[in-house]
Amino acid sequence: MRARDVSGKPRVLILNQYYWPGVEATAHLLSELAEALADEFEITVVTGMVAEADQPGVTERRGVRIQRVRSTAFDRSRLALRATNYLTYLGQSLWKSLRVDRPDVVLCMTDPPVIANIARSSAHCVPRSASTCSGPTVSSPSARPCASGSNTRARRANGSA
Repeated sequence: MRARDVSGKPRVLILNQYYWPGVEATAHLLSELAEALADEFEITVVTGMVAEADQPGVTERRGVRIQRVRSTAFDRSRLALRATNYLTYLGQSLWKSLRVDRPDVVLCMTDPPVIANIARSSAHCVPRSASTCSGPTVSSPSARPCASGSNTRARRANGSA
C-alpha cells in the first residue's frame, strides 16, 4: 500500500537536530516550513533534544508530528561536546527514521553536516514513483538536484502538476 493511500496526503520525513522550541536558526526555519506544509502533507520531524524541550518522545504542534530522540544537548562551545551531540543525534535519528511510517519524501537540513547519510538510509523506504527532484538534501531512491527553482517533478509526484 502506498503511504498516501491512508491519509490522502503524501508523507514527508524531516531530519534535523534542531526544531521548535529550539532557538537555533535551523529550528526556526524548519518549524516555519514544516507548519506551512502541514495542510498538504503529513509531516514527521525526527529531531534531537534542545535545552528548551522537556523530554524525548512524540508531540504534535500545528499539524506536525515531532519525534524528539534521546540525544545529548551539551553546550556547543567545546568541539568534543558538540561532536557528542551530533553522534548521539545521528544514531538515534537513524533508529527512529527507519521506524516511522513509510515516507514519500525524506528531507534533511544541514545540521549535523552528515545527516544526509541518514536520509539516504531512510530513503530505501521511499517508493520510486514518489521521487522528488529537489535540492541535494531531499532524498529518495532516484532524487537528483534540479535547476534552481524547478520542482516540476516533485509536483507531478504529489499529483499537483
